Amino acid sequence: MMDLKVHDMLGHTHDDDDQLTKKDCICINFLTSRTHHKANLTHRFNCSSLPLRSLSDDYPDNNSQVSKKRAVGQNHHSILEDTMKLFALLVLALPAIVFAAPPKGIDVSHWQGSINWGSVRANGVEFVYIKATESTNFKDPKFSANYVGATNAGLIRGAYHFARPGASSGAAQANYFASNGGGWSGDGITLPGALDLEAGCSGLSHSAMTAWIRDFSNTYHARTGRYPVIYTTTSWWKQCTGNASGFQNNNPLWIARWSSSVGELPAGYAYHTFWQYADKGPNPGDQDNFNGDSAGLKRLARGS
Repeated sequence: MMDLKVHDMLGHTHDDDDQLTKKDCICINFLTSRTHHKANLTHRFNCSSLPLRSLSDDYPDNNSQVSKKRAVGQNHHSILEDTMKLFALLVLALPAIVFAAPPKGIDVSHWQGSINWGSVRANGVEFVYIKATESTNFKDPKFSANYVGATNAGLIRGAYHFARPGASSGAAQANYFASNGGGWSGDGITLPGALDLEAGCSGLSHSAMTAWIRDFSNTYHARTGRYPVIYTTTSWWKQCTGNASGFQNNNPLWIARWSSSVGELPAGYAYHTFWQYADKGPNPGDQDNFNGDSAGLKRLARGS
């Protein structure tokens, strides 16, 4: 989830820091023997050629001509001074954490017409969901062209099914979807199919809608070996299922909310997997992102 890169925490050269003393270099040698920043610090502060000073230079032993009282005072002063310098150098050496932007995606259907997939990929899009089917009697006429185009452009892609719960059973629609573009393979570039739930409650009760979704999910799993991603809004989920829980155990959540944050999620979900955050943007179709990094997106595609 994040891209870790090592930087100077202050991001620029400090003239005062570049004039460190021999004693500062002892701190660097002490520090870098325990961290991975040795080459960077010794080069920056020109300390590699300076010899290490004996500890007895700072901490006289019992045979020293200096009185024990004075030696103890020097020890305390030197320990404090070195501790402060070690702390300062640690601050300079700590890696800054830079959070990489989440992978960008889109979802499209025939409504977007012909798409230049090379341009989409060049614009930073990493994944796409493409409409394949609706109910048990509609195949998106642009599905094949979009699927092949996205594949050739190097995108990770998946298909989605627009649900019509009042028209036929969940099992019937899952089978239709799996047989007409909605299948899955472990090739590392195919996302599990998605179930698009948004077009009203179809006259079903909360329990009937919940059962319909579970029927679709279980049938799709039996056909493909993967559970489908569920696309929905929290308001639809509350209205049509009564905010049913339990799907979070198997079904990744693709939340739709055209806002600056994902907001409240359906019951049971502690996090989302995909977020549709806008219905238009710099790329065709709806604008999405993946809640993770590119490696995580590929793991989802592989099923690992």
